[in-house]
Amino acid sequence: MPWVNAGGTTFEVARFPKSGDFDWRVSLAEVKEDGPFSVLPEIDRTLILLEGVSITLTSTDQVIELKELEPYSFPGETLFNCRLSAGTARDLNIMSRRSKFSSTTKLIGPGVHKIDGSINTHILICLTGQLQIAGEKLNSRNGAKVSESIEVNSTGTFAHIEFTEL
Repeated sequence: MPWVNAGGTTFEVARFPKSGDFDWRVSLAEVKEDGPFSVLPEIDRTLILLEGVSITLTSTDQVIELKELEPYSFPGETLFNCRLSAGTARDLNIMSRRSKFSSTTKLIGPGVHKIDGSINTHILICLTGQLQIAGEKLNSRNGAKVSESIEVNSTGTFAHIEFTEL
């Protein structure tokens, strides 16, 4: 889905609820040019740069340089201007409506890991390598919702996103 300012596109990976205003959302974005970030009142955001040298976010009182696979969290009300260091960039965007959900995002490396998906909502996104979940192999940029306790096997890095209803 193209952005209103035409500076990029977004592919929605998962959201709740499925229609109308979201209470939480996970998406992949391609940032094609410099410009203002959308202001999203009452939304908490986490960005993870997946591809690209860097993205610099500038507000009236801070300058943040996003580097590959380093999560950065901020309130959606923040007026950021985005500057690309070179070419285009791709990022993972995690958003939650703070009056209804909180979210935590952990980047987890290679190995076998236990995920207790029986409580809250858990989204796993393969970022590098492969992620095996219940016999299914996910490649980079693919994800799955987990709703039970399982073991996952990763050959690279994956994002474990947990949404907790308030």
